[in-house]
Amino acid sequence: MASESSVTNGHVRLYLVVEEDSTFYLEIPLDVIHALCLNHRKYLLYLGWCILGVEGSLSLLDARGKYRRISTVGNLDEERYYYIVTDQGAVLFLDHTCGTR
Repeated sequence: MASESSVTNGHVRLYLVVEEDSTFYLEIPLDVIHALCLNHRKYLLYLGWCILGVEGSLSLLDARGKYRRISTVGNLDEERYYYIVTDQGAVLFLDHTCGTR
């Protein structure tokens, strides 16, 4: 999985490419996200669209390994992985950690 290193304290990690042998991500300070918008979850979807031109649903991975769509209204939870799932089933991987792992 893509979490081979921990996220810098106070940042969100937005994975743009997750493949078996490589990853590409942005690490964005949470204070920047808070200064730019009120809807933090929706902002992550917006970044995915701006950078890769993809639209999708913000999701979590449940205990059965299935993607579960969540609301785009709300704050980011600590130490939680977020995914953008497109209509075609492609996944963008999001890792948010405010503390150390």
